[in-house]
Amino acid sequence: MKSKLLAISWVLIAPTISVIVLLFFLKSTGQSLVGSALAANNQESAPPLVTGIHPGSAPNDLDTTIVITGSGFTAVLSGAQVITTPVVAIGNNALLDVSWVSSATITATVPWGLDTGVYSVTVTNPDGLSSTLSGAFTVTQGIGVWTSDGPYGGAVTTILVDPLTPTTVYATVQAPYSASGIGLFRSLDGGEHWAMIFAEIGNQFHSADLSIPAPSVIYVDKWGEGLYRSENGGDTWVALPAPAGIGENLTPYAHPTDPQVVYAASDCTPGCGGVFRSDDRGAHWSDRSSGITDTQVTALAFDPANPLIMYAGTSNGNIFRSINGGSSWIFNGQPDQFISNLAVNPFGSHEVWAAGADSSGHWGYLWKSSTITWTQVLTATGLENRATSIVFSQAVSGTMWIGTLQGSLKSIDGGNTWEPIGAPAYSINALAVVQSNTQVLYLGSNGQGVYMTTDGGISWVEANQGLAGIYPTGLAIHPENPAVVYATAHGPGTFMTRDGGGSWLRLPSNNAWPRSPVVDPFNPRQVYIGTTNGVNITENDGQTWNWVVLDSPPPYSSCRVELLSILPAGQPGHLVAGVGFIDNSSNSYSFVGGGIYTSTDYGQSWGYVDVGQVISPAAVLASDPNHPGTLFAGTGSCCGNSGTGVWKSVDGGASWSPSGLPVQQITGLAVDPYNSQVIYAASLEKFYISYDGGAVWALKATQDFGMDKLLVVPTIPPTIYQYGWRGMIRSTNGGQQWDRADGSLGYAKIGVMAAHTEEGRVVLYAGTGGGLSSGTVQSEYRDMFSAEDLIGGGVYRNTIRLPSHFIYLPVLQR
Repeated sequence: MKSKLLAISWVLIAPTISVIVLLFFLKSTGQSLVGSALAANNQESAPPLVTGIHPGSAPNDLDTTIVITGSGFTAVLSGAQVITTPVVAIGNNALLDVSWVSSATITATVPWGLDTGVYSVTVTNPDGLSSTLSGAFTVTQGIGVWTSDGPYGGAVTTILVDPLTPTTVYATVQAPYSASGIGLFRSLDGGEHWAMIFAEIGNQFHSADLSIPAPSVIYVDKWGEGLYRSENGGDTWVALPAPAGIGENLTPYAHPTDPQVVYAASDCTPGCGGVFRSDDRGAHWSDRSSGITDTQVTALAFDPANPLIMYAGTSNGNIFRSINGGSSWIFNGQPDQFISNLAVNPFGSHEVWAAGADSSGHWGYLWKSSTITWTQVLTATGLENRATSIVFSQAVSGTMWIGTLQGSLKSIDGGNTWEPIGAPAYSINALAVVQSNTQVLYLGSNGQGVYMTTDGGISWVEANQGLAGIYPTGLAIHPENPAVVYATAHGPGTFMTRDGGGSWLRLPSNNAWPRSPVVDPFNPRQVYIGTTNGVNITENDGQTWNWVVLDSPPPYSSCRVELLSILPAGQPGHLVAGVGFIDNSSNSYSFVGGGIYTSTDYGQSWGYVDVGQVISPAAVLASDPNHPGTLFAGTGSCCGNSGTGVWKSVDGGASWSPSGLPVQQITGLAVDPYNSQVIYAASLEKFYISYDGGAVWALKATQDFGMDKLLVVPTIPPTIYQYGWRGMIRSTNGGQQWDRADGSLGYAKIGVMAAHTEEGRVVLYAGTGGGLSSGTVQSEYRDMFSAEDLIGGGVYRNTIRLPSHFIYLPVLQR
């Protein structure tokens, strides 16, 4: 090795003479010079040429691998081993981990911490010849700001196509399997890219509509506030007065031919709902519910041939008909328990079609009627027979499409026969057809976002870029590389990024209810994710998964196990899991108890730990970073009590004992990174501290309801974050004083946070359901907000630069 270093030093000092010296050395040792681009004689070498850099920009808070392309890149080789690579610099900054791939390709790492700006890139070959590409790389601000680029998707509840400009498409999105509305999104290029134009809507079906023939007019409903109108396609908005004082559960329906007229259906408490009409675009309203005996109205539809004929469906499955624009209504049958969608055939007898559901909102079946009698339409078998949306062709008689719980179907004979249109077999919430070109269809899935076809269904692609509708439930950071993160979300499943969230890959975990992901600290290629009845495990960075079942213990033999939290227990292969038990014989999703399991073989088998009494579900776990075998479990509520408090183990989870707060519902737990006697706990809006390892607790603060989770970052002093659906606050003095967290996420809905700390920085990640960054009280921003205030869902990253004197400890936080 010393001889090789000597040869390299000669190359750097005297490149012309060094070739002879190096050749003599290699010859004397029996080695050969293979593939070197250095000349084997005294002739002058050609300089390299840099032609491209990919990517061409990166934030300054993470290391970024770049690929440099060009020609004439050289390296000194010994056999297949590279001895000397070219030197690569961005501006005056030498890059790390330079790798010579070929004479046309080099890879290198741009280190975090550079100043923002545009940089030249220089490649210098071992012979001293170089090439510079000016303005080749841009460093953007990543330190101190929240940034996000996905993952994209979500539960799309409405898709609407602008009838005059069909490349303009609107979609409302909510968090899958949640009542959390994310927002209204707009695409100006036929679904290629999306941008949020209104926040915190989309949590009910048909919550946006277009006025025809004035397609730039949009009406939306924001739950709890009422209706808004935009007259420029969503660029700006104005609040509308509430019909009859009703400010929630409103769904707007624009008149199909009169741009001044808009209707609103209300599905609020019996006695206050109904149908309302405005003749001046929502400025004034009149009650049009006469004859509707069930005023919990969930759907409206117009007869395209005669808009005075209208139909109204209700949450009790009743349908009413009006022949005078809603001035009066008559009963028109009860085909199902809940009416979610109505549509009228524009041809023939103009029969009305309905998509139903049961009283719990689970999708029912497809129905049609030309009188008061309804006939169920059997489209297929299984979930394909459960219709969710109905669209008719406005140009071709008999052609119609439906979305179902398993893809989408098409009929060309008025619904007598049906064929799949090749769409992915996901649950479809919404369907839209470009009427001027019915080969173009959009499907809104219940978790995977938007799918699009331009050939009538022969091929489909995801069309989710910018559709920020994912509300993460769990985050896990690679212990050695903060750019590698796993994110889980109910519905879409599990995602992974290798570039700090710049791009995301959905992993084939086949787990629709993932929670509490953990990267094994001793084997980072192994990842654990909680699920119903067990844990999903991958040993190869998420490429393949196996499912390990957690058996119910005898006290809960009739129950299924819901894994709620997982934590490494300080030794290789040792894990602890907190669970809740749900009675299989009950129709309600409610816990009847909780427990703790341990594994000593990397999650391949689990044993139930009997703690000596019935406890509530072990919803949160925390470990002492200085003594990893000391663990804490926080229990939630169940079984008629608020909770069973905090539990402690000093032997890696083998045994547990109560540790205070016995009747509290614990929603967050953390151990101080520098003092193992200091424990932090959140119980809904209450914040507690113990200074003696959990024996005695003191109430330190009472926050706004909805700030119920904890993350502690090992700065000096530690930074404590408390977060939830009301936003994010922090304390830097041990919880004595709290301030709203800086940046755009201070007021957004935060579902999960995680942190990675290493020398010089803390990399924070937050999973959010979006919101408004300004934090203005909702009733005060009804009339105006800017696009900069809109926060989409997804995973956000923020890197905090630390002073050099800090000591850095790992964060093991759930």
